[in-house]
Amino acid sequence: VKHHWGELGSIKDSITNLGSSIRILLAFCCLVSAVVYALFKSKIRVWSPEVRRRSAVGGAILFLGASLMRLVPGWVDHGIKPNSVVADNVLLTWWRQGFQEVQFASWLKNEIKEWDEKYDFEYIHSEDFQTNEGPTNPPYEMLSKFRDYRDGMDPNQIVASPNSLARTFRPKSDTVRRLRSDLGLDPHKKVNVLILLIESIRQFEFDHPTIGPMVFPRLQEQFKKRGIYFEQAYSSGANTSRGHFSTLCSMLPDVVGPTTYLAHPKTRMDCVQHLFRDAGYRTLWLNAVNKGFGQMDVAETFHGTQEFYDLNYFRGQGITHKVGEWGVADGEFLMEVLNVMKKAHANGDHVFANALTISTHHPFYVVPEGPIPQKLMELGDGHPDYQGYLSRFRYADNAVGDFLDALWESPMGESTVVFLLGDQIFRGVKPSFPVTSAQMMELGSRIPTGILTKNMKKPRRISYPVHQADVVPTAVRIAGLSGPVTWVGRGLLQGEGTPYLFHNDDGIIYRTRSRVCYTFVGKKRPDCWKTPPGSDPLYDIHLEPVSENPHQTRFFKNVLFENRRAIVNDWVKDRPIMPDSSQ
Repeated sequence: VKHHWGELGSIKDSITNLGSSIRILLAFCCLVSAVVYALFKSKIRVWSPEVRRRSAVGGAILFLGASLMRLVPGWVDHGIKPNSVVADNVLLTWWRQGFQEVQFASWLKNEIKEWDEKYDFEYIHSEDFQTNEGPTNPPYEMLSKFRDYRDGMDPNQIVASPNSLARTFRPKSDTVRRLRSDLGLDPHKKVNVLILLIESIRQFEFDHPTIGPMVFPRLQEQFKKRGIYFEQAYSSGANTSRGHFSTLCSMLPDVVGPTTYLAHPKTRMDCVQHLFRDAGYRTLWLNAVNKGFGQMDVAETFHGTQEFYDLNYFRGQGITHKVGEWGVADGEFLMEVLNVMKKAHANGDHVFANALTISTHHPFYVVPEGPIPQKLMELGDGHPDYQGYLSRFRYADNAVGDFLDALWESPMGESTVVFLLGDQIFRGVKPSFPVTSAQMMELGSRIPTGILTKNMKKPRRISYPVHQADVVPTAVRIAGLSGPVTWVGRGLLQGEGTPYLFHNDDGIIYRTRSRVCYTFVGKKRPDCWKTPPGSDPLYDIHLEPVSENPHQTRFFKNVLFENRRAIVNDWVKDRPIMPDSSQ
């Protein structure tokens, strides 16, 4: 509440749409009705002895209820879920944070003891945790184990790197030449890099055999002719800010508390903007919202971004057309993004830019700029939000397609590499046709991801799973840069991507190369399935079940915990940067 209060005006349209849901309306009506009933039903004078007696009884009941709410989690064995109304309701969390009992919201505080007892993992004692004293096991040690983990390894056998997360990233010269040749880029000249994040896009619709060709014909054609497309790419970011952070800083986002950019913008870590800035690039941030939203300007400046082009800039260029309720229309926005990049290129500068589209942001409704075929309208019959979702992306496909065509034809097209990907986890709109519960878990986590260049020599599709955090190590290898990093990401083209980890209200979800595991509602342990080469849990509903590996689950839970602790306590890079082997 403290962090987001000043931003309510910027998100008023989404709030209005969400607030008009039947549950919210019924709750509001019940509240008003209860108040009116109480006022008119009572015949007793306000300060009569009877009213005082009833007030005293009611106050005592409320006090007893609050006390039980505060104490019950410590009395009950692990039968109460950490996120239940009793164990971790919003009011209790605010109380704890307000009186400095804990720094963290949601399930983490409650699960410290649970993880300790269940898994015998040597975490710091809660007293150290609360007083912010030095950790007995630095969190970056666990994160370095996660960085070095490969599918099939026994997590207990992984030894933390002596220099932990802080290291020098130095790609081999022959790796840079090979990548440049493969992408059709000059091996001897600097390249321009654009990371283009598409708001709320999902891989489920993009690759769906019926929906994909109708909604995304131009982007599919771009990847077919000029791209390396990753068929199973994941995001751990539950909103744009988390996904943005995960992509640019090659870290897992904090999946439960306030976003890192908002609450911890100056946590010390080496995001990719630093490397490009120090190599002489102009580092640009382009977004059709105000740069101060979610403290993005503070965080991005601290981590190496030099120039900001936000909503005020684009409106200053005469761009006022909107598609949806946010910012300005993607078509005009992206063409101005190209103008900014071309001006920099004309001045002899090389550019690292990160840009985010906005026209596909919630709330969703059909727009005239995004007409969809009658077949898709019928498919979404009775589900106007899903029809609107598809309509927005029909528009976005044209907007991004026009931008890419113009980029390739521009003077900087020959020397530019584009990383195009979704920005976040998005489960806000369900498909209008039946999908399994496992597919719902999967579709909300999957984002289209790919690399595009004008002269791509070998366009292809890659089927092993990758993560948002793998984007910038690949970008830096292509650019041939060296410098200090604190990344957990491996790279998109390393043969195996970073595992996908997430923790929702029900429990942990994770994906490695050989298995996928989901914790469903009402279950304490995840259900797992094999994912052999050629399979895809997004579409294959008959995967072979496999027993959960408790050691693996424990390891990934500990990684999420330590990732949060590192971000909140500014323990990502606590040791001096030490040289590392070539990457």
